[in-house]
Amino acid sequence: RLRTSHATVGLLFLVGGLLIGAMAAGFGIASEHVEEARREWFDAAPWAAWLVIPFGLTFTVLLTRTCFDGTAGSGIPLEMTAFILADGDPNLARIFSARIMVGKVALTLLGQLCGASSGREGPTVQVASSLLVLVLRCGERLLPSVRRLLDAPPRHGS
Repeated sequence: RLRTSHATVGLLFLVGGLLIGAMAAGFGIASEHVEEARREWFDAAPWAAWLVIPFGLTFTVLLTRTCFDGTAGSGIPLEMTAFILADGDPNLARIFSARIMVGKVALTLLGQLCGASSGREGPTVQVASSLLVLVLRCGERLLPSVRRLLDAPPRHGS
């Protein structure tokens, strides 16, 4: 029974890793396309930058503060904070949720389209962490033994 649980947890991490890899690659490709579209847009209509940058970035900040609380910043400090939060803490939902994942990617891409100079590394870390937590939560709901195994202290020889 214990070996089955270990295999199940391993499978969950494998699925999580595959999803994270696909997400990171897709995010990178989407970011490159957005950057190219912005370059073409601003080259075709240089005056557009004078409107898009201030209004687009203001709109992005507005969305961040009103619709996607928990997506501000690079994402890495939020993930570091999550390590000290206890299970059941309502702040965990602000950090690890599907809404935050979608918002982080969408707002990063929107910011880049509007001319923001933003990296993908921090957002990728935050989205990857959220994705893995969601995969493990699904596994925990389907198989209660997963939670017991994840919470168990490490044992030598197992």
